[in-house]
Amino acid sequence: MVDFGGWEMPQQYTSIRDEHLAVRKVAGLFDVSHMGRFQLGGDGVPGFVQQLVTNDVSQLGHGQAQYNLMLNEDGGIVDDLVVYSGSEGFFVVVNASNREKDLAWMRAHSPAGVEIEDR
Repeated sequence: MVDFGGWEMPQQYTSIRDEHLAVRKVAGLFDVSHMGRFQLGGDGVPGFVQQLVTNDVSQLGHGQAQYNLMLNEDGGIVDDLVVYSGSEGFFVVVNASNREKDLAWMRAHSPAGVEIEDR
């Protein structure tokens, strides 16, 4: 067990090879409870999220997710994250160690009418 963003987590259960094969052959589950989770809502959210990340989130249907990069003004990577599209808007999952930094960056760059809730 190791400390990760204030959470005690296993690095692996058996071996990397065994876990890889299990996911490829059967299924895998990744617990995101330790990660940063932000609910985005309000007017202008689709456009804000589209400008926030590198992939085209307009292609997401409800219930779909997309791996993305969030960039700064110079094109440098702020963080990698996952964007989920749902009936209540967009839900963003960021790395636990970057939660506060990412939330501050998103709030500093969000237009009026966009609400970002730290869940």
